[in-house]
Amino acid sequence: MSPATEEKMRTAFTKQVELENAIKDVIGNAGVPTYMNISYLNFSREIAGLHRHYSGDELNQRLESVMAKWLERKLDKTILGKNKKSRAWTPCF
Repeated sequence: MSPATEEKMRTAFTKQVELENAIKDVIGNAGVPTYMNISYLNFSREIAGLHRHYSGDELNQRLESVMAKWLERKLDKTILGKNKKSRAWTPCF
C-alpha cells in the first residue's frame, strides 16, 4: 500500500472515530438508554455517508428522508437533530 493511501485511510478512520465519539457524547448527555446507542450511531453513520456523496438540494432531500425513517423507528427528534448538526460531519473522504 502506498504512503498516500495509508495516510488517506488513517485520516478517514480518525474522522470516523471523532464522529462516533461526538455522537456518543450527544446521546450520553441526553440520557439515551444503552440499548438504543447502536440505533443513534447507525443514524449518524448514514448521515455521514450522505454528506460524503451529496450536497445542496439533493443532500437536503435525502436528509429529510433519513430523518423520517429513523423517526418512524421511535428515535428522539431532538437528539437526531443534534446528531445531524454535529460539527463532526465535515467529510474526510
